[in-house]
Amino acid sequence: MSETKRIFIAVVGVGGVGKVFLGQLEQLRERLQKQDPPLELRLVLVRRSNKQILQKDWKALDIPSILAQLDSSNEPCPPFEEVLDHLTKAPGKVIL
Repeated sequence: MSETKRIFIAVVGVGGVGKVFLGQLEQLRERLQKQDPPLELRLVLVRRSNKQILQKDWKALDIPSILAQLDSSNEPCPPFEEVLDHLTKAPGKVIL
């Protein structure tokens, strides 16, 4: 088997469309992990207008539970420019 490639995913806006996208992302993530060579999609950011969850160490967020985690989060959103700066330092490609 070849080395796993990683793509980091950042989702801004998890309303109606964003929630559906996260469900599709989980299904796609599972499928791509099984191919040869495997492709790992890592959700590293979920952001709403007033809160966010960001994995600063680039580990994957748990997609099935991320919305509940976001709802219970008390961390304020940093300026979006700071988030973009962090994403540009990813150890691989990022899809925003």
